[in-house]
Amino acid sequence: MFTGLWTAIESAVSSFGALIFGAVLSMGGFVSSDPGRPVVQPDSAITAVLLGQTAVPAFIIFLAVLMTFRYRLTAEHVLHDPQQPSASGEIRPAAP
Repeated sequence: MFTGLWTAIESAVSSFGALIFGAVLSMGGFVSSDPGRPVVQPDSAITAVLLGQTAVPAFIIFLAVLMTFRYRLTAEHVLHDPQQPSASGEIRPAAP
């Protein structure tokens, strides 16, 4: 379950990665070009590329780590969790 949680978070971040990186580049003033017409990027765009490739992913992974700290997989928690199936496969009713 822990691996599934981590994979879900990683997949969600990957799916929005291009969008987030594009927004960072846009805020930094990145100028698109093609091979036949190169442009000089402003310093703010170079900083945006640096932040978009280092600080933003590090921050997102940090948030994922914080979320996984809330996940508890101790024997006590598993034994007392009413949503866990019993040995016969039945789910115990939740306590009132």
